[in-house]
Amino acid sequence: MFLQRSALTAARRAAARPAVARTFTTSFVRRDAARPATPNEQAAALAGTAEKKVGSYKTLKEIRTEEDLFGPGAAPGTVPTDLEQATGIERLEILGKMEGVDIFDMT
Repeated sequence: MFLQRSALTAARRAAARPAVARTFTTSFVRRDAARPATPNEQAAALAGTAEKKVGSYKTLKEIRTEEDLFGPGAAPGTVPTDLEQATGIERLEILGKMEGVDIFDMT
């Protein structure tokens, strides 16, 4: 009986070995590709298009009136992004940053 109890406590205290050993993985990065300079170019590169305009959103140069600063909103059943939800001066700032322009730069 004493032997059974000591075997059980020893089994509980022993560290369990994983069933599968971890594998060694590597990743490769393309270093010869040109790096996009602005966030707008980065979004276009991730989308796989040469067009620098993201979706159907107006660019900073296309904004003429206050109505242009209203976002389209999110599709039903989805969570809106900042770009879809922002309005007014916040949207102007986001659109500027997408093109690499800081519109509130005071220097």
